[in-house]
Amino acid sequence: MACSLVSRHVRLFLSILFISTLGCTSPPTQVNPKLPANFDQVFVSGENLSGYIDIRQEPSFKITTDLFGGSDKLSLPSGISLKRFSLASRARNTSIAGRIELADHSVSPHLEALLLENSARDVIRNRETLAFVQGSNSWSSDPLALGERQESFSLSNEYPEAWTLLQWMPASPPAEPVAAGFVSVEDFTLETWTNRAKLELQGLTQILSTIHVANVAFVVYSDSPLNIGKSINTGLYDTTDISAMVVMKSAYPGFLLSFFLNNFADRVGLEKHPGIFDEEVFMLENKTANILVKPIGSMLFLALGPDKDAVTLLMASVLNQQAH
Repeated sequence: MACSLVSRHVRLFLSILFISTLGCTSPPTQVNPKLPANFDQVFVSGENLSGYIDIRQEPSFKITTDLFGGSDKLSLPSGISLKRFSLASRARNTSIAGRIELADHSVSPHLEALLLENSARDVIRNRETLAFVQGSNSWSSDPLALGERQESFSLSNEYPEAWTLLQWMPASPPAEPVAAGFVSVEDFTLETWTNRAKLELQGLTQILSTIHVANVAFVVYSDSPLNIGKSINTGLYDTTDISAMVVMKSAYPGFLLSFFLNNFADRVGLEKHPGIFDEEVFMLENKTANILVKPIGSMLFLALGPDKDAVTLLMASVLNQQAH
């Protein structure tokens, strides 16, 4: 009986070792990624952030006014042109800090009034730049500091784990980076974020939740002018060419990560998709998104986009730099 039990454990161990040879399990190579301009400078310091996003597109992009409030009394258009929008959240979104750089400074006092309609917000305005804090203002740095008091901090120094994840992003993506950021999975489950984005990922979030990920980094790409609505809807990819690369690091070694994906892919709707530099990837395709999934060592890369061609090009930009 004891011999039989030992034999089964040996067979299991050998099976895992065999599976580990089926995919790429060596660690990926870090590169000099193409990120939005000045993304490496953040406006908050020393915080345990739940999430951070920085949106920037030249010469400007549009964002719906409804995102900041629902007043019809103020002299604002339905969409506001911005140069940059940075948003940081902490303590499970109990406190949010933001910085807005307007393309048209004449809108500034009207947007300030709109932001102040929420009594939970503190707002400071300096020409075309506005800063606000919503919720508890117990930040160790001063996110409301503008003008001569305005500070910026190095992302690589303040949030090294997130910065390390971003170094695996494409150096030559098929479109321009327009936004980037990171999310703490400890504060928000991946399922929470995908639900907010209204993405139908079936059981993929279940797999991702079991591989022990602490942080997720992402970069959004587009060659078309951004027009950001109040929320992402299922028609988003039908009208834009937005794509995104998501990177996360599992606490498990590469062979175990490959083992998980190879054994549970069919159960969650992932199909094997060959043909990108002879590298096998997994695909999830539904009415809300096209997603390619590729493990490289203990890293997991997800390419999201409007169609199969877009995500293939984006994933190819990652695999190409790993091949070299």
